[in-house]
Formats: sequence, C-alpha cells, structure tokens
Amino acid sequence: MTLFKEITLAMSVLVVALLAMTMFSNYRTNVRFIEDQLYTSARNTASSLGLAISKASNGEDVAMAETMINAVFDSGLYEAIIYRNVDGEVLYERHTPLTLDTVPEWFAHSIALPPAAATVPVGKEWMLVGQLQIEGHRGQAYTQMWDAFKEVIASFIILSVMAMAGIFFMLKVVLRSLEAVREQAEAVSGNRFIIQDSLPRTKEIRDVVKAINTLVYKVKEVYKQEADAVARYNTLLYEDRQTHLKNRDFFMMKLGSLVSGEDRFSSGYVAAFQLCDPDKVKHEEGGYVLQKVLSFISDIARGIVNGVEEGVACRVREFDVMLIIPSLEESEITGLLTSAAESCRGAGYCVTIAATPYRAGEAASELLSHLDYALMQAEAERGTAPFLYRAKHDNVPTWGHDAWRKHLRNAMKLDHFVAFYQPVVSRNGLTVQQELLLRLELEGSLLNAGAFIPVVGHLELQEELDRYVLDKVGETLHASEIAVNVSGNFIAHSATMGWLAERKSSWETNKLALSFEVSNSMVMAEPETAATFSAFVQKQGWRFGIDHFTVESEKELTSLQRIKPSYLKIDAVYLLSLVGSEGKREAALFTIARLIDIELIATGVDSEETADRLHQLGIDLLQGFWIGEPAKGAA
Repeated sequence: MTLFKEITLAMSVLVVALLAMTMFSNYRTNVRFIEDQLYTSARNTASSLGLAISKASNGEDVAMAETMINAVFDSGLYEAIIYRNVDGEVLYERHTPLTLDTVPEWFAHSIALPPAAATVPVGKEWMLVGQLQIEGHRGQAYTQMWDAFKEVIASFIILSVMAMAGIFFMLKVVLRSLEAVREQAEAVSGNRFIIQDSLPRTKEIRDVVKAINTLVYKVKEVYKQEADAVARYNTLLYEDRQTHLKNRDFFMMKLGSLVSGEDRFSSGYVAAFQLCDPDKVKHEEGGYVLQKVLSFISDIARGIVNGVEEGVACRVREFDVMLIIPSLEESEITGLLTSAAESCRGAGYCVTIAATPYRAGEAASELLSHLDYALMQAEAERGTAPFLYRAKHDNVPTWGHDAWRKHLRNAMKLDHFVAFYQPVVSRNGLTVQQELLLRLELEGSLLNAGAFIPVVGHLELQEELDRYVLDKVGETLHASEIAVNVSGNFIAHSATMGWLAERKSSWETNKLALSFEVSNSMVMAEPETAATFSAFVQKQGWRFGIDHFTVESEKELTSLQRIKPSYLKIDAVYLLSLVGSEGKREAALFTIARLIDIELIATGVDSEETADRLHQLGIDLLQGFWIGEPAKGAA
C-alpha cells in the first residue's frame, strides 16, 4: 500500500471514529431526554387528571372518573390509564397496544424504552380514596427517535465524506512533491537523470528531494565523465587525427569481425582510394595541395559509407583510404565508385579506385591480395575508371533481379530457408541465448545470409523476410532465448508493432523468449525509431539488443540512455582493444554498462585465451565459433 493510501486510511479511520463517538454521545443524550420527557408528561397529566377527579366527586363517583379518563385517553398520547381504590382494586382502566408500523423492529429492540409510568393519589379532602396511574405512549417516542437516528446517520455520512475529501485533497497538496520524487527515482532506474528544481515546502520532504537531487547529479556526472573517457580513448586508439577517418587498426578489426560472422554484414565489398604519384604532387605542387587532395578523398569516402549500414572509411596508409561496404550488390558498388571517380576527375585529381568483394570465412590476407591486384589494374587506367575484382563464387547464382525475387518469395512460401542457431554461453557453460542465422537452400547448397541478404535489400524484401523468419521461429518450442536480427525497415514500419502484438499470445503459448537485434549503424542513424521500438518490445516482455556495437563518438554512449537496450554485442577484439590494459579504461567502460543496466556480450570469440581474458574483465556472456558453431535447429 502506498504512503498516500496509508495516511488517508489512518486519518479517515480516526475522523470516522471521532464522528461516530460524537454522534453516539449525542444520540444517547437524546434518548435520555425523550425518556425524561415521556415521564414528565405522564406525571403532569396524572396530577392534573387526579386533581380533577378528586374535585368533581371527591373521588367516589366512578362514572364521572371514567368520563374524565376517557376524554384524556382518547387523545392517543398514553398507553394506559388505571384508576384504583385504596385497596388496590382496579375501578377503571384503559389500555392500547404498542404498535410500531414505521419503526424497524431491530431499532425498537436496541432502544427498549421502559414504560414511562407516573402514579398520583386521589384524595377526599385529607383522606386518600384511590390512585391514578398513567403511562406515556412510547410509540411516538420511538418514531421521534427513529427520525432523529436517520438524521444523525445522514449527517454522519455527509460529514465523513466531507472529512475524507478534505483529507484527500490536503494530502494531495502535502504529498504532491513525493510523486515527483517517485518519478525522479523511476527515471534514474530507467537510465534518465532528472533534477527537481521546484523544492517542496515541507521540510522533511524538501530534505529528501535535495538528497536525491545530489545523488542524481553525481550519477549523471559519473556517467558523463566515463562516457567522455571511453570516447576519448576510442578516438586515440582508432581515429586518424588528420582526416578524422578510422585508422588501419580499426580497419583490420572491423574486417575481421565481419568475415568471422555469419549474418547479412558478412559479405560485401572492400574498396580502396589511392592517390596517383603522391610524391610527385608533393614536390611539384606542395604539401598544402597534397593535404587538400587527401581531404577531398576522405570526404568522398565518408559520404559513401554514411549511407551504408555498418559501412566504415579508414585511412590505412598516408595516401590510401579504404572502405568496408557491407550488404551491397555489384551494381550498387559499381555505381558508387564510378560516381566517386567522376568527382575526382572533375576536381582535377588523379585517384586510383578499386574494389574486391569479401565474404564470410575469407582470410584477410587473401582479400587484401585481391584488392592489391585490383589497384594495379586500376592504376593502369590512371584513375579514369574504377576496377572491380570479381572473385568466383561457384555456389552463388548469377540471376537477374526478377529471377531472384521469384526464388526468394518461393523460398518463403515453400519454407526453403533453414534456421541455424549460434549459442551465447555464460561463464558457467549455460546457453542463455541462441542467435538465429538464416541460410537459403538453393540448388542443392546452403547460402549464408551474406550471399543473399544484399539482394533482399536491393529488392526491398527485408520486412517481408523478417516477418517470415519471426513466424517461423514462433512455430516451435525453444529452450532458451532466441535472438533475431531485424532490418531498419521492419522496426520503422508503422504496422510492425500491431503485427507483433497480434502474435504475442501465440508465441507465449510456445513459451518463446524473444530478443530483437538491430545493427549499431542503423540505431545511430535512426535513434528515435530505435528508442520507440526498444520501449515497445521490452514492454511486451521481450528484449532489445544492439549488434556490432562500436564507439564512433560520445553520441553512441549518450544515445544508450534514450534507447535503453537490454544488451550490446561487441566484437571481442574490439572490446579488448578498447578496454586495454589500463584499469581506468576498464572502469570507464563497465561503469557505463552498470549505470544503465546493460549486458555486454562479446562476439567473435575464437580461442580459449580470448575467452579467459574476457572473463577476467568481467564479461560473462560470450559468442563465437570457439564457443559454439552455428547448428541447424535450436536446442
């Protein structure tokens, strides 16, 4: 029970008790007054009637007494009038039964008024000749008391309601600031930091608000300081100071992370922009022109990757910029690079542009060899056109868009997609989550997501495929949580939340624990959309995770407060390099995670040594081929 309800109840009981006691006291006083009134009336009437009888006939004319008694009794104010002689014999009497038509029987029994009888002597001069006894009629008293009782009850109810209403509004005013304190505390638990500027008047509550404000301020400052520390360390570690692109270390880490995975980002293209004859430009035109050309190339590269999910541009050598461009088709990458080459020629710069595809499981050394070959071929053209190295992938069909669209839709209709699951394992060896990895059964072979997802994106079938996958997952029982990667189109579509709400009951029947994962680049591109979707799925009892999380700037860390993900998946190599060997950096990263209640899951764990280092850092949840390879069907 809330404090407000407890105080309201206590004060209401107290007020009701006081009113009840007051009303009862007044009521008992009224009862005694009526009893006294009945007796007084009977005594006065008896005295008057007895005197009249004694004067009229010296008390000996019974007939005259009867006449006088009848006249008084017929007034209906008395229950009985009895006239006796000196020996106690009844000379004449009149009685009327006590009937209570308008008064409840229970009320009459609870009051139980005694007979109000008064007896006076009837004398002849100084001689006693008889006695006259009169009993007041209690029926009118009961009726009068019943009416008074109803008035008392009505007054009691009205006063009680008024008192409780007054208590309610009084407490609302007094405890209004406590509601703000509650909201402030809930905001802190929800990873939001609210400072109350308006302090309550009540001293005790004002002191509580001041203490909470101080606490929230300190937590906010700690979060900001730790976020700044991680962002600065990341900048020093992975950012090229001159161009503000990522550096070679980040390029190798990111490329290794992508090719070691098995999702829609595990295939794509690596492109290179290389300045022709940089030494000649430097000596003939000067270092200023050289830096200007480098900035121009960097801007073009940055513009290309900004529109590509999980794309990144890196300065790997002094005059070489490389791009990782996941999930694009050959026609799309050709268009981007051709446009870049035309921009360079238009600006009067000679830039060699080449690209080569990458796919899951490919060695970085082999990939870079292909890129070097492509650069040599492009160099022969002196920057006139980009060169695209075409690696032969025997198991990937070279269909046109219409054929791909037909085969993909038939695969969904005929259920030719196969679900593989890769476990996320805790320190004690328990599988806490399984990430769904989709493969396509096509012409006798299985294509991983990197081979067909770029086509899905180009044909704008992402949302349709996401719904198919979720329905497929929801049809079967699973022993642990299932993580499903969904596209930006899926979470941004206005009908998605309604579609998920319709399936919630059936999924709960199968006891499906579900988690939705979205790539970090998509989240950073549409933070409000991600925040809305995250709030919705967590309200439904599911979880929301960010995959391929990296720290580009402080923006990623501050956005986490608004998005409130359940967990982050971070590449093990990147995580270890970001944490480093300095305890301060370690504290900064994990302090942020603890402050906003986010789990960290290390992905791409490829060895026992890596797992041990992560466990030493406090990372309990690991995923990777060394932890467990993708397997068909969930355990």
